[in-house]
Amino acid sequence: MTGLRIRSVRLANVGVLSGELDLGAFSDGITLVTGPNETGKSTVVEAVRAALFEKHGAGHAGLKKLQPHGSREAPEVWLDFDIGGARYALHKRFLSGAMAQLSVEAPGLAPEVLTGEAADARVWADLKASAPGNRGAKLENMGVWGLLWVTQDAAAFADPGDTLHTDTRAALQDIIGRQVSQVLGGAHGERIYARVVAEDRRYWTPTSRNPSGELKAAKDAAEAAKARVAGIETKVHEVERQAQDQATLKARADALDAAREKLAAEVRSAEDDARAVTRLREAFQIAEERAQTAEERAQAAATAVSDRAALAE
Repeated sequence: MTGLRIRSVRLANVGVLSGELDLGAFSDGITLVTGPNETGKSTVVEAVRAALFEKHGAGHAGLKKLQPHGSREAPEVWLDFDIGGARYALHKRFLSGAMAQLSVEAPGLAPEVLTGEAADARVWADLKASAPGNRGAKLENMGVWGLLWVTQDAAAFADPGDTLHTDTRAALQDIIGRQVSQVLGGAHGERIYARVVAEDRRYWTPTSRNPSGELKAAKDAAEAAKARVAGIETKVHEVERQAQDQATLKARADALDAAREKLAAEVRSAEDDARAVTRLREAFQIAEERAQTAEERAQAAATAVSDRAALAE
């Protein structure tokens, strides 16, 4: 199977794209056809698919959907594309006035012009596709291209491999097998193997498959980091415990401070009471001394009176 590269697309009377639309020449890179919803992007893709894989003279419902709404205009498609170095120019008109014309220019060969069914068959043959049935081309008719043709309908969610024709499946397996052989065989395969082994040795020992090199260094660094983290976590827990102990001691200190203030107040009150008692004792002593003095004076006066009475007799 050789590559297919579409070079240009021109349409006329196709779906919402009434009139003629020329998308111009495509570059060798990826071409994106963009625009808002319902502006005809899917219609362009369907028209290209019809030009490549549908019979130009078919009249099934799928082709009628390409007609502009409410119109009986004939949809037309012009495609320029390359297959394996050959240049193709395809023009197809469907339904009313159906026709097909194909020009092929291949290096070293005379130009060819084919029309009608011959043009259809040549495109299918060069694309390794098969003729469609009366209801239109299915994925299995598109050969390997059915794997690459992704649409918005329900078929896009099915496994495309289930629709492969036997010949297409065999061709695809042959292509994949040759590609794998090219990769694994010869000097190129040896270089790939050597690079794979060298890359493997960066991380694993060859026999025991233990970590080595960069992988061992990374694992050792990870273990060292885990140990540092564990040490930090231990210190954090110790700091948290000390903080809790400090909070407990502070609460006890606050309680002792409150008790000390209460005791200090009681001491001050007791000292005040002691001073009051001292003052009372001093006052009592003074009163007692005064009473004794008064009693002595009274006794002296009584003695004097008694003496005077005796003299008077």
